[in-house]
Amino acid sequence: MLDLLANRSAKGVVHLDNLTYAINLATLHYLSSNARHVFVRGGIVHDVLAPSLLKKHSIRAVVNDTTQSHMDRSIHDLGDFI
Repeated sequence: MLDLLANRSAKGVVHLDNLTYAINLATLHYLSSNARHVFVRGGIVHDVLAPSLLKKHSIRAVVNDTTQSHMDRSIHDLGDFI
């Protein structure tokens, strides 16, 4: 995400995250002043939110960045990740 924001030719980044145990919003404070960074609390599997963000922001690419703990959990139960 930081590399994308550092690239001036990139339009910007829409950051969609559930803010579960794997992230602390306080660690993103340095992005709050960047007009090309939009933070939205929610999940990629949300059947209304994700499609509306794709349309609203004319998103051309999606990066689904999971943490190792998510990978470990998905081995036991894929339900939360599909």
